[in-house]
Amino acid sequence: MLLKKRKSIVLVSSFLMLFCLVFMSFFAVNSKVVQAEQGGNIVLGYYSSWNPPQNLDANKLTHINYAFADVCWEGMHGNPDNEEIPEGEVKTWPCRDLQGNEADIENGSIVLYDYETDLVELPKLKALKKQNENLKTLISIGGWTLSNNLSLVASTEETRENFAESAVEFVREFKLDGLDLDWEYPVAGGMPNNERDPSDKENHTLLLQEVRDAFDEAEQEDNKEYLVTIAGSATWAYADNNELGAISEIVDYMAIMAYDINGTWSEITGHNAPLYYSQLEADVRGWSFGVDSTPNVYSAVPKDKLLLGLPFYGHSWAGCNADNDGKMVVENGAYQTCAPGWQQPGVEGGTVNYNVVKSLINQDGYNYFFDNEAKVPYLYNEQKGEFISYDNVESLGYKVNFIEEQGLGGAMIWDLAGDDQEYNLLKTVSHGLGVSSEAPEPDPIPELEVEITDAIPVLPGGIIHVLEDGKKTGVQVQLPTDLPEGTKLSIKHAENLDKLSGLKQTGPAYTFAIEYPEGNFISEEGFQLTFPFNDEQENQSIYSFNSVEDEWEKNNSKIENNQIRTTVDSLATHGLFAMEDEEDPKDDNNDEDNNKEDDGNGKDKDDGDVGGAGNPADKDKQGDDGGGGSNGGTVKGSDDNKTPQPNTNNKIKGTTLPDTATNLYNYLTIGISIILIGSGILFFLRKRKLAMNLSKKGNS
Repeated sequence: MLLKKRKSIVLVSSFLMLFCLVFMSFFAVNSKVVQAEQGGNIVLGYYSSWNPPQNLDANKLTHINYAFADVCWEGMHGNPDNEEIPEGEVKTWPCRDLQGNEADIENGSIVLYDYETDLVELPKLKALKKQNENLKTLISIGGWTLSNNLSLVASTEETRENFAESAVEFVREFKLDGLDLDWEYPVAGGMPNNERDPSDKENHTLLLQEVRDAFDEAEQEDNKEYLVTIAGSATWAYADNNELGAISEIVDYMAIMAYDINGTWSEITGHNAPLYYSQLEADVRGWSFGVDSTPNVYSAVPKDKLLLGLPFYGHSWAGCNADNDGKMVVENGAYQTCAPGWQQPGVEGGTVNYNVVKSLINQDGYNYFFDNEAKVPYLYNEQKGEFISYDNVESLGYKVNFIEEQGLGGAMIWDLAGDDQEYNLLKTVSHGLGVSSEAPEPDPIPELEVEITDAIPVLPGGIIHVLEDGKKTGVQVQLPTDLPEGTKLSIKHAENLDKLSGLKQTGPAYTFAIEYPEGNFISEEGFQLTFPFNDEQENQSIYSFNSVEDEWEKNNSKIENNQIRTTVDSLATHGLFAMEDEEDPKDDNNDEDNNKEDDGNGKDKDDGDVGGAGNPADKDKQGDDGGGGSNGGTVKGSDDNKTPQPNTNNKIKGTTLPDTATNLYNYLTIGISIILIGSGILFFLRKRKLAMNLSKKGNS
């Protein structure tokens, strides 16, 4: 009996072990998704006191830096050369304690910059920590304007100690988690009136070590962790002027300010934060720099301690191509000749937040372009002669992918208030780095107003509005999202109008010449054409000229909202025509009479069949030059009057996958395992019952 019990225990244990292994293997697969959503990456956002973000979701961040606190020197703080305060107004103030009271403060001590604002905004960080209990909040010291005395603070042991002791007092007072030193810049650079010295290179390291030592002691007393971090420039000069390797052993991480690569200090426009080197820029400007080089600049620092800075703002130029009435020099792309900022400031004075730029896209003459070499967008307005460089959902998606590929520690954002109302840029970063599961909305579909002109670059998913003499003709082209980058389009008045046998022209007609970067291209989506509908004319349709058959061919069209639409496989010559006679014998069997009453919704095969494949025989007629019929094109989006969304190509990670073969395999494995376990238990019970019966018979 004892042996039987042992066998029973072994059998049951085996089945339980099998069940546990299957159970764990199933959830191991799903844990990868959870891990991607939780992430180990840092998403740090700067919270500026003068423009605080509204309705911020703290769960999309891991760290917040409050910008900025100041340092006291000889009883005063501020910067007498503050560019943000108009001349004649007060720019320096007596130092106050952390409660806002005037006090005798030692040199090098950290003080509130604008005590009235700071005493309102700093407590809001505590509320954000209630949203996200894992959120870390830090006070940032310095910045562009308030770095003027940091060289003096770092220069002596006494002032370094004052700085470190006041740092402990500051984080304790406002329940913060650490200090960020944004010294712009040690040794060289920054505002002209900044104190600077060659010894800044070593003193920067000593100052940070003093803070680290003070925080280590405070950690023991407060039973909590305190962080020390810095923000640094993306330039090689910054690397030369700082002991980055030594600093990396002191700080928890370094945020690279990978922006302001170009700005309105130059007469040639350029990208604020290009991800990659541009050969075109090098040809026009003489040099080019991509932020993908910044890990090389910080090669002395472990990559997992580096945060790539992402701008939620851009730079704007005015007075562009003034000698050509503002017309864009197409071959120069993002590198136009404009007035420098001190001569003629651009939109918002030359520095413009994303939320403002987004409101300009497709409005008031602002045309959207995307530099596929540098992987960033820009706007150009020929009417106003204005250029704007910025980042959007698509470009940040590329940068997030770069962060992941390089194994960096995460991202830093300057600054949170620059985002749109829905925080789509923050969602792009947070979702892409696995901190949040909420994905952003795609960028607005780019719309481009095009005159009868030479070839201009066009974008995948964009909408082209055809103009004549600056006025919209009502003709537009929805480009497919699979269009190759680098495609160009030119438009001219239609050719072959002398071959309108049995047709009369009832609306515009144009020849669309398209140039692909490499040979021919066949879109899986097709090109959607929209023409204005003539109410007074019956039997209208969009026709395409088939250069192989040397004749005009009718397309399946749909009438909606005083517009008529069709989708063609390729662009050629297209126009709005009607049969000269009310009835055409050739159309008797096709029922393609697209009048208002029918509205393209009939049940006949070809009657407004915008979603069907059309006549395959017609598709075969087109030939390789794409110059003919469009019945074979897939008309996507025509049925519900929705335009396709642009393909941003952002491979953002952390997205929950659908029930693919992997998940089906998991379900199948669980099902089989349950069956095996159940069968095993049933077999065991039956065998045990049989043994008991045999035992009873033996005893009897």
